[in-house]
Amino acid sequence: MSKTKDRWLVFLLCLNAVLITALIAQCVGLPQAQAQVRAYDYMLIPGNLDLEKQVVWVIDLGSHRMTSCMYNNSRQTIDFGPVVNLN
Repeated sequence: MSKTKDRWLVFLLCLNAVLITALIAQCVGLPQAQAQVRAYDYMLIPGNLDLEKQVVWVIDLGSHRMTSCMYNNSRQTIDFGPVVNLN
């Protein structure tokens, strides 16, 4: 065979391989990338209970629950309040 025929044969074989790969990918279906979805949104509300305690109320907008985190200056600790259902 001549070099021109060899080149055409190689070109057609590569084209067939690409077309077969595209056909298989179309039939099988490739896994799709999905963006990470936030499960819940949170709202933080700061405030003061008295001169010794500062508080941050944390509201979970997805599950409609609220809790509080209190910083006690005198003891230098963080205290967590109970979880309250807002429904």
